[in-house]
Amino acid sequence: MNKELTSLNCSRVDENMIIGLDLDNTICSTDKKIKKYSNIYCQEKQINEEVLWTNDEYKQDFLRLYLEKIYKEAQLKQNCKKVLQELKKKNYKLLIITARRNKYLSVDMETFIYNYFKKRNIIIDGIILDAKDKVDACKEKKVDIMLEDSIYNYNLLKESNVNVVLFDEKNNSEIKQKITNWNQFLEYISKYVKRV
Repeated sequence: MNKELTSLNCSRVDENMIIGLDLDNTICSTDKKIKKYSNIYCQEKQINEEVLWTNDEYKQDFLRLYLEKIYKEAQLKQNCKKVLQELKKKNYKLLIITARRNKYLSVDMETFIYNYFKKRNIIIDGIILDAKDKVDACKEKKVDIMLEDSIYNYNLLKESNVNVVLFDEKNNSEIKQKITNWNQFLEYISKYVKRV
């Protein structure tokens, strides 16, 4: 684990501790499936990826055709299930805070996410959808610590005095203070959270 990570000052480290969790590219590897299906789509339409993501018509068509499939097939990151189950054994509350919303899916997104976790024998305590501003969501739900892969959200949370840990992803390679896997997150929670 990165030694530059600092400890957190959480007010609760007992069974009332609330852990906020980003979903895409933190819990599951969504980008891998996006890449897979964007390659298929681009070949079918004879376009490149830049056109796909900059042309609104192509982008909307791609999302309509593939987003639900991408979400269904996205795999949990290595050791994620084990760590989430361990956190639940400690009676921590697990709250999914995601930018996902009810668009392009044939089912309700909240139900979809609950079923995704249920199918994998993981208990979660709540879901906040369409959380473009994760600061408000964390403060409203009194989240003690948030795990996030987006550097944008990480910086907003940190500036707003929300305890946040950055999960290593390709979009945040310039930041040194982060964890690189789920076992490190469990170790971080166990070792570095200060008991008040």
